[in-house]
Amino acid sequence: MSIFTLGKIRNSLMFRKFLMIFLPVFWGLGVVIAVLYRSEAESDRRLVGLNESQSIKIQSELVINDFSLARADLNILATTNEFKDFLEYKNTNIPLAEIAKKLIANEYLSLGNQRQSFDVISFVDINGQEVIRVDFSQYLAVIVPEADLKNKASYYWFKDALKLKSGEIFVSPIELDVEQGRMITPIKPTVRLITPIFDSEGNKLGLLILNYRGRKIIDNLVPENSMAIGNLMLINEEGYWLRGRAREDEWGFMIPERSDRTFARDFPQAWPQIDSHKSGQFFTPEGLFTFETISPQLIVKGKNISTVNDLSNSSDNAINSLADNLANRDANDVINTLKNQE
Repeated sequence: MSIFTLGKIRNSLMFRKFLMIFLPVFWGLGVVIAVLYRSEAESDRRLVGLNESQSIKIQSELVINDFSLARADLNILATTNEFKDFLEYKNTNIPLAEIAKKLIANEYLSLGNQRQSFDVISFVDINGQEVIRVDFSQYLAVIVPEADLKNKASYYWFKDALKLKSGEIFVSPIELDVEQGRMITPIKPTVRLITPIFDSEGNKLGLLILNYRGRKIIDNLVPENSMAIGNLMLINEEGYWLRGRAREDEWGFMIPERSDRTFARDFPQAWPQIDSHKSGQFFTPEGLFTFETISPQLIVKGKNISTVNDLSNSSDNAINSLADNLANRDANDVINTLKNQE
Protein backbone atom coordinates (compact mmCIF):
# COMPACT_ATOMS: atom_id res chain seq x y z
CA MET A 1 0.00 0.00 0.00
CA SER A 2 1.60 3.20 -1.04
CA ILE A 3 1.77 6.34 1.02
CA PHE A 4 -0.29 8.06 -1.63
CA THR A 5 -3.00 5.44 -1.29
CA LEU A 6 -2.96 5.68 2.49
CA GLY A 7 -3.20 9.42 2.27
CA LYS A 8 -6.28 9.14 0.13
CA ILE A 9 -7.89 6.78 2.65
CA ARG A 10 -7.06 9.09 5.56
CA ASN A 11 -8.43 12.09 3.65
CA SER A 12 -11.56 10.14 2.85
CA LEU A 13 -12.08 9.23 6.51
CA MET A 14 -11.57 12.85 7.56
CA PHE A 15 -14.07 14.03 4.92
CA ARG A 16 -16.64 11.52 6.17
CA LYS A 17 -16.17 12.73 9.75
CA PHE A 18 -16.48 16.31 8.49
CA LEU A 19 -19.75 15.48 6.76
CA MET A 20 -21.07 13.62 9.83
CA ILE A 21 -20.40 16.63 12.02
CA PHE A 22 -21.06 19.61 9.79
CA LEU A 23 -23.77 18.43 7.38
CA PRO A 24 -26.40 18.38 10.17
CA VAL A 25 -25.16 21.79 11.25
CA PHE A 26 -25.50 23.18 7.72
CA TRP A 27 -28.91 21.54 7.38
CA GLY A 28 -29.98 22.98 10.72
CA LEU A 29 -28.76 26.45 9.76
CA GLY A 30 -30.62 26.15 6.44
CA VAL A 31 -33.84 25.30 8.26
CA VAL A 32 -33.39 28.22 10.66
CA ILE A 33 -32.67 30.65 7.81
CA ALA A 34 -35.68 29.39 5.84
CA VAL A 35 -37.93 29.72 8.90
CA LEU A 36 -36.63 33.20 9.63
CA TYR A 37 -37.08 34.24 5.99
CA ARG A 38 -40.62 32.88 5.92
CA SER A 39 -41.39 34.55 9.25
CA GLU A 40 -40.07 37.89 7.99
CA ALA A 41 -42.02 37.52 4.74
CA GLU A 42 -45.21 36.79 6.68
CA SER A 43 -44.52 39.76 8.94
CA ASP A 44 -44.02 41.97 5.89
CA ARG A 45 -47.28 40.75 4.39
CA ARG A 46 -49.15 41.46 7.60
CA LEU A 47 -47.58 44.92 7.74
CA VAL A 48 -48.69 45.70 4.19
CA GLY A 49 -52.12 44.20 4.81
CA LEU A 50 -52.72 46.31 7.91
CA ASN A 51 -51.55 49.44 6.14
CA GLU A 52 -53.81 48.85 3.13
CA SER A 53 -56.82 47.97 5.30
CA GLN A 54 -56.45 51.18 7.26
CA SER A 55 -56.02 53.19 4.07
CA ILE A 56 -59.16 51.74 2.49
CA LYS A 57 -61.20 52.47 5.62
CA ILE A 58 -60.02 56.09 5.64
CA GLN A 59 -60.88 56.53 1.96
CA SER A 60 -64.27 54.90 2.50
CA GLU A 61 -65.00 57.25 5.38
CA LEU A 62 -64.35 60.19 3.05
CA VAL A 63 -67.04 58.86 0.71
CA ILE A 64 -69.45 58.36 3.61
CA ASN A 65 -68.84 61.90 4.84
CA ASP A 66 -69.44 63.33 1.37
CA PHE A 67 -72.84 61.66 1.08
CA SER A 68 -73.80 62.44 4.67
CA LEU A 69 -73.15 66.13 4.07
CA ALA A 70 -75.10 66.07 0.80
CA ARG A 71 -78.04 64.45 2.59
CA ALA A 72 -77.94 67.18 5.24
CA ASP A 73 -77.84 69.89 2.56
CA LEU A 74 -80.84 68.36 0.81
CA ASN A 75 -82.82 68.37 4.05
CA ILE A 76 -81.86 71.98 4.79
CA LEU A 77 -82.96 73.21 1.36
CA ALA A 78 -86.24 71.31 1.55
CA THR A 79 -87.28 72.91 4.83
CA THR A 80 -86.36 76.60 4.51
CA ASN A 81 -89.06 79.18 5.19
CA GLU A 82 -88.57 80.68 1.72
CA PHE A 83 -89.26 77.31 0.13
CA LYS A 84 -92.40 76.86 2.22
CA ASP A 85 -93.62 80.33 1.23
CA PHE A 86 -92.97 79.61 -2.42
CA LEU A 87 -94.86 76.32 -2.31
CA GLU A 88 -97.75 77.95 -0.49
CA TYR A 89 -98.23 80.82 -2.92
CA LYS A 90 -96.71 79.68 -6.23
CA ASN A 91 -100.13 79.09 -7.86
CA THR A 92 -101.53 82.42 -6.76
CA ASN A 93 -101.09 86.00 -7.89
CA ILE A 94 -99.57 86.98 -4.57
CA PRO A 95 -96.18 88.68 -5.19
CA LEU A 96 -94.72 86.81 -2.22
CA ALA A 97 -94.38 83.70 -4.38
CA GLU A 98 -92.10 85.41 -6.88
CA ILE A 99 -90.10 87.02 -4.09
CA ALA A 100 -89.70 83.66 -2.37
CA LYS A 101 -88.61 82.07 -5.65
CA LYS A 102 -85.80 84.59 -6.01
CA LEU A 103 -84.78 84.07 -2.39
CA ILE A 104 -84.68 80.30 -2.94
CA ALA A 105 -82.50 80.67 -6.02
CA ASN A 106 -80.13 82.90 -4.07
CA GLU A 107 -80.06 80.37 -1.25
CA TYR A 108 -79.16 77.62 -3.72
CA LEU A 109 -76.48 79.92 -5.06
CA SER A 110 -75.04 80.61 -1.62
CA LEU A 111 -74.96 76.98 -0.51
CA GLY A 112 -73.49 75.77 -3.78
CA ASN A 113 -70.71 78.34 -3.68
CA GLN A 114 -69.97 77.43 -0.09
CA ARG A 115 -69.85 73.67 -0.61
CA GLN A 116 -68.20 73.51 -4.04
CA SER A 117 -69.77 70.07 -4.37
CA PHE A 118 -72.76 70.56 -6.69
CA ASP A 119 -73.19 70.96 -10.43
CA VAL A 120 -76.92 71.72 -10.24
CA ILE A 121 -79.55 72.44 -7.57
CA SER A 122 -83.09 72.42 -8.91
CA PHE A 123 -86.77 72.02 -8.13
CA VAL A 124 -89.05 70.37 -10.70
CA ASP A 125 -92.83 70.05 -10.53
CA ILE A 126 -94.76 66.76 -10.74
CA ASN A 127 -94.83 67.04 -14.53
CA GLY A 128 -91.05 67.17 -14.69
CA GLN A 129 -90.81 70.86 -15.55
CA GLU A 130 -87.95 72.74 -13.92
CA VAL A 131 -89.24 75.62 -11.80
CA ILE A 132 -85.97 76.75 -10.20
CA ARG A 133 -82.47 75.80 -11.31
CA VAL A 134 -79.01 77.01 -10.39
CA ASP A 135 -76.01 75.78 -12.39
CA PHE A 136 -72.50 75.70 -10.95
CA SER A 137 -69.19 75.46 -12.73
CA GLN A 138 -65.64 75.79 -11.49
CA TYR A 139 -65.65 79.54 -11.96
CA LEU A 140 -69.29 80.60 -12.25
CA ALA A 141 -72.71 80.03 -10.68
CA VAL A 142 -75.81 81.01 -12.63
CA ILE A 143 -79.52 81.23 -11.83
CA VAL A 144 -81.01 79.78 -15.02
CA PRO A 145 -83.55 82.11 -16.69
CA GLU A 146 -87.11 80.82 -16.88
CA ALA A 147 -86.95 80.59 -20.69
CA ASP A 148 -84.07 78.10 -20.44
CA LEU A 149 -85.65 75.76 -17.92
CA LYS A 150 -86.20 72.22 -19.24
CA ASN A 151 -88.56 69.31 -18.73
CA LYS A 152 -87.07 66.23 -17.05
CA ALA A 153 -90.09 63.91 -17.16
CA SER A 154 -88.41 61.42 -19.51
CA TYR A 155 -85.44 60.69 -17.26
CA TYR A 156 -85.39 57.43 -15.28
CA TRP A 157 -84.41 59.18 -12.06
CA PHE A 158 -87.44 61.48 -12.25
CA LYS A 159 -89.80 58.54 -12.67
CA ASP A 160 -88.20 56.60 -9.82
CA ALA A 161 -88.01 59.55 -7.43
CA LEU A 162 -91.60 60.59 -8.07
CA LYS A 163 -92.71 57.34 -6.38
CA LEU A 164 -91.07 58.28 -3.08
CA LYS A 165 -92.94 59.08 0.10
CA SER A 166 -92.33 62.09 2.32
CA GLY A 167 -88.84 62.10 3.82
CA GLU A 168 -87.46 59.46 1.46
CA ILE A 169 -84.40 60.12 -0.70
CA PHE A 170 -83.49 58.65 -4.06
CA VAL A 171 -79.80 58.23 -4.88
CA SER A 172 -78.71 57.57 -8.44
CA PRO A 173 -75.62 55.54 -9.34
CA ILE A 174 -72.42 57.45 -10.02
CA GLU A 175 -72.80 58.01 -13.75
CA LEU A 176 -71.95 60.46 -16.51
CA ASP A 177 -74.36 63.36 -16.81
CA VAL A 178 -76.67 63.41 -19.81
CA GLU A 179 -78.73 66.33 -21.12
CA GLN A 180 -81.42 65.95 -23.78
CA GLY A 181 -80.21 62.45 -24.57
CA ARG A 182 -76.58 63.46 -25.11
CA MET A 183 -73.62 62.89 -22.84
CA ILE A 184 -72.17 66.16 -21.59
CA THR A 185 -68.59 66.79 -22.71
CA PRO A 186 -66.14 66.96 -21.18
CA ILE A 187 -67.60 64.08 -19.22
CA LYS A 188 -69.19 65.00 -15.90
CA PRO A 189 -69.53 62.23 -13.27
CA THR A 190 -72.71 62.89 -11.28
CA VAL A 191 -74.73 61.49 -8.40
CA ARG A 192 -78.29 62.74 -7.98
CA LEU A 193 -79.90 63.01 -4.57
CA ILE A 194 -83.63 63.64 -4.86
CA THR A 195 -86.42 64.05 -2.33
CA PRO A 196 -90.14 64.67 -2.95
CA ILE A 197 -91.74 67.91 -1.77
CA PHE A 198 -95.27 68.09 -0.32
CA ASP A 199 -97.54 70.95 0.70
CA SER A 200 -99.13 71.33 4.13
CA GLU A 201 -102.05 69.13 3.07
CA GLY A 202 -99.84 66.26 1.93
CA ASN A 203 -100.10 66.87 -1.81
CA LYS A 204 -96.96 66.07 -3.78
CA LEU A 205 -95.73 69.19 -5.55
CA GLY A 206 -92.47 68.11 -7.12
CA LEU A 207 -88.89 67.04 -6.51
CA LEU A 208 -85.87 68.80 -5.02
CA ILE A 209 -82.71 67.65 -6.80
CA LEU A 210 -79.01 67.93 -5.98
CA ASN A 211 -76.58 67.00 -8.75
CA TYR A 212 -73.55 66.07 -6.67
CA ARG A 213 -70.13 66.20 -8.29
CA GLY A 214 -69.09 62.58 -8.68
CA ARG A 215 -65.62 63.72 -9.66
CA LYS A 216 -65.15 65.00 -6.10
CA ILE A 217 -65.65 61.47 -4.77
CA ILE A 218 -63.37 59.95 -7.38
CA ASP A 219 -60.63 62.54 -6.88
CA ASN A 220 -60.48 61.71 -3.17
CA LEU A 221 -58.76 58.50 -4.27
CA VAL A 222 -55.62 60.15 -5.62
CA PRO A 223 -52.37 58.83 -4.06
CA GLU A 224 -51.51 62.06 -2.24
CA ASN A 225 -54.77 61.75 -0.29
CA SER A 226 -53.95 58.23 0.84
CA MET A 227 -51.31 56.34 2.76
CA ALA A 228 -51.87 53.29 0.54
CA ILE A 229 -48.87 51.93 -1.36
CA GLY A 230 -51.04 50.11 -3.88
CA ASN A 231 -53.36 51.45 -6.56
CA LEU A 232 -56.63 52.94 -5.31
CA MET A 233 -59.50 52.03 -7.61
CA LEU A 234 -63.25 52.58 -7.67
CA ILE A 235 -65.69 50.22 -9.38
CA ASN A 236 -69.47 49.95 -9.45
CA GLU A 237 -71.45 46.87 -8.47
CA GLU A 238 -71.10 45.40 -11.96
CA GLY A 239 -67.34 45.79 -11.89
CA TYR A 240 -67.09 48.70 -14.30
CA TRP A 241 -64.29 51.15 -13.65
CA LEU A 242 -65.20 54.51 -12.14
CA ARG A 243 -61.57 55.12 -11.32
CA GLY A 244 -59.19 52.66 -12.91
CA ARG A 245 -55.51 52.42 -13.66
CA ALA A 246 -56.12 54.21 -16.98
CA ARG A 247 -58.72 56.87 -17.78
CA GLU A 248 -59.55 55.21 -21.10
CA ASP A 249 -60.84 52.14 -19.22
CA GLU A 250 -63.42 54.08 -17.20
CA TRP A 251 -67.21 54.39 -17.65
CA GLY A 252 -67.58 51.28 -19.81
CA PHE A 253 -71.24 50.95 -18.81
CA MET A 254 -71.99 54.27 -20.52
CA ILE A 255 -69.41 54.45 -23.31
CA PRO A 256 -70.14 51.62 -25.79
CA GLU A 257 -66.60 51.22 -27.12
CA ARG A 258 -65.38 50.58 -23.55
CA SER A 259 -68.06 48.06 -22.62
CA ASP A 260 -65.55 45.20 -22.21
CA ARG A 261 -63.25 47.11 -19.87
CA THR A 262 -64.08 45.76 -16.45
CA PHE A 263 -62.37 44.75 -13.24
CA ALA A 264 -63.24 41.12 -14.01
CA ARG A 265 -61.38 41.28 -17.32
CA ASP A 266 -58.25 42.74 -15.73
CA PHE A 267 -58.32 40.67 -12.53
CA PRO A 268 -60.30 37.47 -13.25
CA GLN A 269 -59.12 35.67 -10.11
CA ALA A 270 -59.89 38.56 -7.76
CA TRP A 271 -63.33 39.53 -9.09
CA PRO A 272 -65.35 36.54 -7.70
CA GLN A 273 -64.11 37.36 -4.18
CA ILE A 274 -65.02 41.04 -4.43
CA ASP A 275 -68.31 40.34 -6.20
CA SER A 276 -69.49 37.96 -3.48
CA HIS A 277 -68.33 39.75 -0.32
CA LYS A 278 -68.90 43.19 1.20
CA SER A 279 -65.34 43.64 2.42
CA GLY A 280 -62.13 41.72 2.79
CA GLN A 281 -58.49 41.23 1.97
CA PHE A 282 -56.87 38.42 0.01
CA PHE A 283 -53.88 37.43 -2.11
CA THR A 284 -53.98 36.10 -5.64
CA PRO A 285 -51.15 35.74 -8.18
CA GLU A 286 -52.37 39.15 -9.38
CA GLY A 287 -51.48 40.81 -6.08
CA LEU A 288 -52.93 41.79 -2.70
CA PHE A 289 -56.49 43.14 -2.78
CA THR A 290 -58.19 45.09 0.00
CA PHE A 291 -61.76 46.27 -0.51
CA GLU A 292 -64.84 47.78 1.12
CA THR A 293 -68.36 48.07 -0.25
CA ILE A 294 -70.14 51.39 0.21
CA SER A 295 -73.87 51.96 -0.26
CA PRO A 296 -74.78 55.65 -0.64
CA GLN A 297 -78.45 54.64 -0.48
CA LEU A 298 -77.96 53.46 3.11
CA ILE A 299 -76.14 56.64 4.08
CA VAL A 300 -78.90 58.96 2.90
CA LYS A 301 -81.62 56.91 4.59
CA GLY A 302 -80.52 58.67 7.75
CA LYS A 303 -79.85 55.55 9.76
CA ASN A 304 -77.35 55.56 12.60
CA ILE A 305 -74.47 54.73 10.29
CA SER A 306 -71.11 56.17 11.22
CA THR A 307 -68.51 53.69 10.02
CA VAL A 308 -67.69 51.46 7.10
CA ASN A 309 -68.36 48.39 9.24
CA ASP A 310 -71.91 49.56 9.90
CA LEU A 311 -72.49 49.77 6.16
CA SER A 312 -70.88 46.42 5.40
CA ASN A 313 -72.79 44.57 8.12
CA SER A 314 -76.18 46.01 7.26
CA SER A 315 -78.60 43.58 5.62
CA ASP A 316 -79.96 46.48 3.56
CA ASN A 317 -76.71 46.61 1.66
CA ALA A 318 -77.53 43.45 -0.29
CA ILE A 319 -80.69 44.88 -1.81
CA ASN A 320 -79.51 48.36 -2.71
CA SER A 321 -79.14 49.05 -6.40
CA LEU A 322 -75.94 50.99 -5.83
CA ALA A 323 -72.99 49.46 -3.99
CA ASP A 324 -69.62 50.79 -5.04
CA ASN A 325 -66.49 48.77 -4.26
CA LEU A 326 -63.28 50.52 -3.29
CA ALA A 327 -60.64 48.08 -4.49
CA ASN A 328 -56.99 48.59 -3.58
CA ARG A 329 -54.44 46.45 -5.43
CA ASP A 330 -50.90 46.07 -4.13
CA ALA A 331 -48.27 44.04 -5.99
CA ASN A 332 -46.08 41.81 -3.81
CA ASP A 333 -42.90 43.73 -4.57
CA VAL A 334 -44.09 46.90 -2.81
CA ILE A 335 -43.42 45.56 0.68
CA ASN A 336 -40.04 47.29 0.84
CA THR A 337 -41.69 50.59 -0.06
CA LEU A 338 -43.64 50.54 3.18
CA LYS A 339 -40.60 49.53 5.23
CA ASN A 340 -38.61 52.41 3.73
CA GLN A 341 -41.34 54.83 4.85
CA GLU A 342 -40.84 53.95 8.51
